[in-house]
Amino acid sequence: MVTFKDVEKKAKDELSVTEGIIKQISAIENNHGSDFRESCQSLRRLLQMQYRSDNQWFKLCSNLLRDTIKNTNSMQCNDELHIILRKLLVIEMERRDTEKGLIDNFLNLFPYSEKSAQTQFLRQNKGILKAMGLKKDVDRCLKNIQILTELGPKIKGKECSAATRKFMEFRQASSKFKEYMDGRECKFAIFGSLVTGISSPQSNTPNSPTDQGRISDVDLTVVIPKDILQLFKSQTIIKKLIFWKQGLITHIGPIKESSAAKLGPFSDFFKYMKNLSFAGRTDRTISLMIVETNFFATKLRTEPHIVLFLQ
Repeated sequence: MVTFKDVEKKAKDELSVTEGIIKQISAIENNHGSDFRESCQSLRRLLQMQYRSDNQWFKLCSNLLRDTIKNTNSMQCNDELHIILRKLLVIEMERRDTEKGLIDNFLNLFPYSEKSAQTQFLRQNKGILKAMGLKKDVDRCLKNIQILTELGPKIKGKECSAATRKFMEFRQASSKFKEYMDGRECKFAIFGSLVTGISSPQSNTPNSPTDQGRISDVDLTVVIPKDILQLFKSQTIIKKLIFWKQGLITHIGPIKESSAAKLGPFSDFFKYMKNLSFAGRTDRTISLMIVETNFFATKLRTEPHIVLFLQ
């Protein structure tokens, strides 16, 4: 599936090619006086390799250079070469400025911006993008954006309230949780497609509306202080679910109900979340992430989410 980011990357690659061509043309111009024939051949190869085959102006240049190579003593041909070089430089510098402006505009449209804004941008700049060889990518991207205009179901306010109440019940009832936390701060939030209506680019079904072709999971996260998360070193949690940095645990998960018995203070968590309604369904698989505060601040804070509880 071609996304907005794919088109942006290809545009950046094309800009890099343009920058390279400008350097090559400048180098040829600087050297053409000393070895005129070699410069003509270099320029002709450059035209044949880099430019679109349907560009008539560059075809004429290539033919002129072919004739010029046959007559290296002609002062007129030397002047023609100089004109070609200057015109190429102007064209390429204008192309570079246009492409750079285009990419700057791309960067102002982030992945979760309104799809209508992305569609309008692609349509307004379709001519430039076509000249960059990106027409097919733009067409596919527009088609995909159109498909995603209708987002899947999202969590409702009353469902958020119910999940908050259940988490508060869990906090009060779980003696293990109270012992670990000892009154310290914690945060409870929901992430993922049930918040945005669309799956993330990194998911198994990237950029798909919620519940399209499958039942979407509930992605819940509990944020606790770093020192408390380290207490989980004594738990017999599946090792592949624990992530470390410099000898410290940064996050654990995603954890399913089947691993709940090994979660220490969170062993009863799934009992309280089970059978709750999320985005209109009570049969969703619940996944839990337990993360420390610094990891949340640097990796998750800017991701779309809803805070359900904050102490």
